[in-house]
Amino acid sequence: KLTLFHRHPIKLDCWGWAGDSLEYLGAYEGAPKSEVTDRTMKWESGDGTIDASLSGFQLSPDIPLPKGLSDVIYIPPPYALKQTNLLDNCTSHSAGISPKEKEDCAEAVFLGYTILVWEWDPSCAGKPSCYSDINGFQVYGINEFGVSYLIATIPGRWQHAAVLLKHPEGERYYVRAHLSLSQSKRTNIVTVTEMSAGFKSVSLSPSAGTGQEITIDKYSSTPCGKTFEGLDWKDFLPTQLVGFTHNSFTTCLATSDHYHRSRIMFDLSGVDGSVSTARLSFSPEGTTVDGVVDATLLCAQSLNIVSAVSGDEATSFTPFLALPKYGVKGMSLTLDVTTAVKDWVTKGKPNFGFLITPQEGGYTKAEQSCLSQYGSFNLSINYFLK
Repeated sequence: KLTLFHRHPIKLDCWGWAGDSLEYLGAYEGAPKSEVTDRTMKWESGDGTIDASLSGFQLSPDIPLPKGLSDVIYIPPPYALKQTNLLDNCTSHSAGISPKEKEDCAEAVFLGYTILVWEWDPSCAGKPSCYSDINGFQVYGINEFGVSYLIATIPGRWQHAAVLLKHPEGERYYVRAHLSLSQSKRTNIVTVTEMSAGFKSVSLSPSAGTGQEITIDKYSSTPCGKTFEGLDWKDFLPTQLVGFTHNSFTTCLATSDHYHRSRIMFDLSGVDGSVSTARLSFSPEGTTVDGVVDATLLCAQSLNIVSAVSGDEATSFTPFLALPKYGVKGMSLTLDVTTAVKDWVTKGKPNFGFLITPQEGGYTKAEQSCLSQYGSFNLSINYFLK
């Protein structure tokens, strides 16, 4: 008699069923919280308040099914569950691909978290009592005893990725779609494996195309007929020469300005993925000012992005970063060039390299020069694998 249950504790073993095998949910024990009717009963346990309906059960040899739910609703199930370590897989299964979701995926890949992705088709074609306007998805784990437990609830219809932090190898998972208290059939079961890193770091040295360019502004007239030769940059290899030489003689109305600039090229064909960070580093290797060694002055003015070339010479470039005017020999200069490398690798813009240019104009002497040598060029790139 149900009316007697309120006087005695009752123990309940809870099982759940959503169209396939029964799954054990846990045990609850306690006395009813209120008077029991022929419809419902309530009792409390250490895990909270349990509401149970005990009316209208049909006992059968296999599964007791509540009356009125004989026609089980159909919820399109997720499918093709898999573990991934790739940024593209994570972001392509994330709703809207907002900057925050991209950051979450990137962080998960970088830290080696367990990432699960799945597919879902909301189609209800040919399915009676079908509901595709779901609340979201639920990710379940399976413990060592074969018992399923809820790990995460993913809100929304179009978020088909879950980040589960770091889970040990051998853990098993599956996913269901859910609408209120109803669930779809589960996906395939995925066993977590130890995956290789989903990102890669490369360190590149300058490639073919790196070298010196000299632009000359020269005016001369007779009777002087003087010409002023620029320095041969090859004499300074393996370093790159950046700076200027200025000569002006009013007696013969002759001036000659040589601007030494250097184009730095890197072969990025092996970077096959989404660039995360890129750093350009190099070192000053000595400076002369008016022919005298200067221990602190640097003659380069800016790092530029080359946008057009003619032969080996840059014909168009855009200022990118200002370079320091002071430094000492051997110090390391490190510049964030992520934006430029992303444009070349991810957006497919032509890679004509960087161009280091010197200061121009503002001369105070008839003969004036500032020449710096730079070396140890290196481009370090972190990128996510495809």
